[in-house]
Amino acid sequence: MKLKWAMSVFLSFSIGMTGCTFGGNDAQVFDSEEIMTLKVMYYDEQSFFREYGNLFNMKYPNVNIEVISTQPVYSHKGTDPKEALVELIETEKPDVIYSSGDYFEMLAGKGMLRELDPLIERDEYAMETYHQGVLDYIRETGDGRIYGLSPGFYVEAVYYNTDLFDTYGVKYPHDGMTWEELFQLAQRFGSVGSNAEQVYGLYLEQFQYNGFISLVTQMGWTEKLSMLDADAKKVTINTPAWKRIHESALQLSILQKPEPLLQKDFQR
Repeated sequence: MKLKWAMSVFLSFSIGMTGCTFGGNDAQVFDSEEIMTLKVMYYDEQSFFREYGNLFNMKYPNVNIEVISTQPVYSHKGTDPKEALVELIETEKPDVIYSSGDYFEMLAGKGMLRELDPLIERDEYAMETYHQGVLDYIRETGDGRIYGLSPGFYVEAVYYNTDLFDTYGVKYPHDGMTWEELFQLAQRFGSVGSNAEQVYGLYLEQFQYNGFISLVTQMGWTEKLSMLDADAKKVTINTPAWKRIHESALQLSILQKPEPLLQKDFQR
């Protein structure tokens, strides 16, 4: 049996943000001969030096890097990670912090990060080296300002088989579609094809390999929803918005084959 898929979605989207906190001192010049210490907040010391620290010290051997691990933030059950991160920053007062986008937005909103726009303008930093979409996202998390820059990012993308859309007279996907619109479009293929050459409307990598909860979490992140309200100290997973997302995600049972898809079976 040959499986044909009208649309495929790679769902992973994450962006690591690095920014200066209130502990920084821009009077320090790294390329001077003065011995100085830079406090960096990262997941763990070993991975930081492997990814960034060793290369940095090759250029600036006069800088001692002190890595503050964020592992305790995520390892204590019953503690809100965002509250724990804020407490750790207030205690350690790092110069630089590495964080995912949602945590970074929270820190910027609390005024715990230094605005970088004046420094970028002063030093004539080459912002054209950044993808415009990444800069737009960074400014969105900072209410129009830049509080950090990303050393890397992953994006989500939809690609589709134009031959199948043309054959069955279905309109192509368009930019800016919501999850519900994407699912509705995929349903147009629900009754086409046969057992000999079945056509499925949608293939979701996130759903196939990470399960239903992972997809629901991704959909909620897209709409900036949280499962916890830290301020009110209550669970928000039972809200109408989350209920709608769960109902939408359940549509996958009729949109794609439930068992994992082998690469050799996939046809563009």
